[in-house]
Amino acid sequence: MAAGALPQGASSHRGGGGGKEAMPCWASLHIDLTQLIAARVLATGGFLDYVRFRAVCSGWRAAAASPRGRGLLDPRLHPRHWMLFPEGFGRHPGHPAHGGHARFFDVSAAGAFVRVPIPELEDHHVLDSPDGLLLLLRFEDTALRLLHPFTRDVADLPSFHCLAQQVKHLEELPNRIRLLDAADVFYFYRELLGELCSAVNITASGTITVMLALAPIGRVAVASAGDDEWTISSWKEDELEATLQYQGKLYVVYQKDCLTHHVSLIDPPLPWCDGDVSLSPPTVPPPRTVATVSSKEIYLPSLVELDSEIMLVGYKNRACSCLLVLKLADLVLEAYAHFSP
Repeated sequence: MAAGALPQGASSHRGGGGGKEAMPCWASLHIDLTQLIAARVLATGGFLDYVRFRAVCSGWRAAAASPRGRGLLDPRLHPRHWMLFPEGFGRHPGHPAHGGHARFFDVSAAGAFVRVPIPELEDHHVLDSPDGLLLLLRFEDTALRLLHPFTRDVADLPSFHCLAQQVKHLEELPNRIRLLDAADVFYFYRELLGELCSAVNITASGTITVMLALAPIGRVAVASAGDDEWTISSWKEDELEATLQYQGKLYVVYQKDCLTHHVSLIDPPLPWCDGDVSLSPPTVPPPRTVATVSSKEIYLPSLVELDSEIMLVGYKNRACSCLLVLKLADLVLEAYAHFSP
């Protein structure tokens, strides 16, 4: 480098006869370095930090790819730290008083509120919010859709009417559901989706798959964007009420006997492989136990996500006088050590 030359991204100012220290010009960062920083921000900070990074200057905005168009396909862009926040006064999302906007709350350390225009709420109902995405039911034709509330990317799933028709053909249905007419969407929806928990999984090939834990019938329904119908699990699990979605999978805690609580994992179906000529639809893997804990150690446990970890939260005793929090990862390691040869 020639004598006196400044490195890229630095500037020098002189005034009053004295020299000032060279100051960095961050806007002129090399594009490769800017892209590397943007990827790091997205991997560690999440959606909001990435949007703020792109807003710094035009150079950074040009170097970091826009989240629009890939908000669903890239799991790093899922607003998992944002939750649809109730407005109060008995007003549901989509109430005319909100003017087509919804309020979201950042549950991370930032604790920010934002109001986002979501015109779909005028004729859609929010069923669930996996990873900060909105699972919507359209009133007119019972279409089920997955919406990214900030990028407005949408994926269409098989309709709820299709799901209701498939459920009606299952055996061992509770009477309150078996006796309903699948065409009566309102009552069928109330009974079937009243305790819904959903999970979103994105495969390496870009397939968007949604899993629905249907607690009233003890089944899991799975479909990918563009499918014609749902795949319903052949197995039945009666304890799907206490279900948590995490990283595209479903976790369930239940008590099989009076002595032990079980934590089970339900994986999404394996994706289709190139050259697979099988005409049969993918099957939903049955739950597999990943950890157990004595009922004497924890009472009334529930699964909660905290700082990207799954916690088992309950009480130390039946008096419910003291909370107890256990890390699922520790329970899994303990189970692995116990069963290792």
